[in-house]
Amino acid sequence: MCKQAVIVLNCVGPYRFFGEQVVRACVENGAHHIDISGEPQFLEGTQLNYSSQAAEKAVFIIGSCGFDSIPADMGVLYTRDQFRGTLTAVESFLTFSSGPEVCHYITHTSIN
Repeated sequence: MCKQAVIVLNCVGPYRFFGEQVVRACVENGAHHIDISGEPQFLEGTQLNYSSQAAEKAVFIIGSCGFDSIPADMGVLYTRDQFRGTLTAVESFLTFSSGPEVCHYITHTSIN
């Protein structure tokens, strides 16, 4: 599929289990990749693992182009619009627990 496509819209989720194979195939075969992921671990891993290879092949990898990213983006825009002064960054923190495990993640968004 990635050999024949110019752009692949990846809706495979959960991306942490199935997304990397699609990104790898796109980069190896020269197809641009767009996904609707809202999974920070997947997005950061994709950037770390495939950014150089994608740049060498002039392939774009674009993440969070959909539902999962929209609520966070709208929250950042709302905060920017309500903030008195110059807002340069927004950090969000999430902690949740499920049984004995506790998961944490931090996201940071710069405002331009």
